[in-house]
Amino acid sequence: MEFIRRNPRSAVFGTILWIIINTIGYYHFIYDTENRFSSNLYQKGTAITRILASKIGPSLLADDEIVLTDEITNLEGIDGFFFIEIHDQDNKTIAQSDAEKLKWAYTNPEKRRYIDTIDDVAIDAWSLPDNQQFFRFKADVRYSGTVIGKVYLALFSSQIYTSVNKFTTLFVIIFVTSTILLGLWLWLSANILKKRRSQELIEQENMTRVGPYVLIEKIGEGGMAEMFKAEHTSEDGFRRIVALKKVLPVLSGNQDFINLFIREARIAARLRHPNIIQITDYGKFENSYYIVMEYIDGTDLEDIIKRINKGLPIDLSVFIALKICMGLQYAHSKKDDQTGVPLNIVHRDINPQNVLVSYEGEIRIADFGIARAQSEPSLTRTGDVKGKMPYISPEQAMGLKVDCQTDIFSFGITFYEILIGHELFNSDGKFGFNRSILDKKIIPLRTIRTD
Repeated sequence: MEFIRRNPRSAVFGTILWIIINTIGYYHFIYDTENRFSSNLYQKGTAITRILASKIGPSLLADDEIVLTDEITNLEGIDGFFFIEIHDQDNKTIAQSDAEKLKWAYTNPEKRRYIDTIDDVAIDAWSLPDNQQFFRFKADVRYSGTVIGKVYLALFSSQIYTSVNKFTTLFVIIFVTSTILLGLWLWLSANILKKRRSQELIEQENMTRVGPYVLIEKIGEGGMAEMFKAEHTSEDGFRRIVALKKVLPVLSGNQDFINLFIREARIAARLRHPNIIQITDYGKFENSYYIVMEYIDGTDLEDIIKRINKGLPIDLSVFIALKICMGLQYAHSKKDDQTGVPLNIVHRDINPQNVLVSYEGEIRIADFGIARAQSEPSLTRTGDVKGKMPYISPEQAMGLKVDCQTDIFSFGITFYEILIGHELFNSDGKFGFNRSILDKKIIPLRTIRTD
């Protein structure tokens, strides 16, 4: 909205261009759709006509009108059927579906239009007195290689335009709806912008800094740290938005926690992968320890699931799961850049809240801040449990040593919840939850989702 406020002409031009592109797309869509359905009808009519011509040779040679009529009757139930007529080599009608229809069909012979010939089947378009149109398919009937007659099949073209009209109506509804929503969004945004600008002026007076980072707004808070949206300006004037996690003041004096915080921040900073939030900086400013990471303009997977209140579509769920797996596989297989020794990094807190989805469709694993590399000594006391309770593995819940299988277990629960749209385990109370992990059987997914 800041762009629209500063560039109103560009915004108007963009809107007009959007409408023009949609209009061109509409006509292109209708043209392609009509051609596709027409081609399908031509192929269908050609196939039926050829099959019929190949079957009736002996019967036509014997002038067996009963058998020929039966063959016609068997085809009267196909979609768009109009008529069938069978002629001998003297062009005499031997069998037909309905004489009245034939008489009506050929009322306007001057409006006949040749379409194409496919596999020796000639296709014509004919117009009826009521302006309806049908396609006639003509094929030779052969016996022992000799032409002994002809067969004609007529199908109404209305099935083409009925299908096209359905798609056209859907396209128009989508176009009109999106245009109205665009206008509504611009109107609402303009009003919201005015209120937001006045509020921002007040907030800017109370902005604080953490080192070279200006805190813009708080976007989250947990038991150990608070998260801010911040801005960093380099010496050459380049400005970028980042996410800054700052240790809560109450923990700043806990040296064991600070040592753990710094150690694990160093581990997370080694990770460079498109499906993992990138740590760009960490340090201390006026007794406040912080980690800086890239800012994702979007939301987390937990929020998405809660909003739609049901499982995500299968293809989208698999796409998200694949991106999570790619990030985890990278972290699990990461080696020390100098020695080449595997780091065996374990996230220990995979859950929907730590999977971020940008508005551009990017999937990132967040909060590697509590990850640890097994190749380095841990400052965590034996028996300490890290991670969100409904997603931790049994060995993690019991305070035992963990490895990459812990992340796989947590990922499995996360993927399951993506598909069912709610929590798998009840997290009310630590003891009750631990019993759920150790004892409760997971309901097979097929009993919940049949697709």
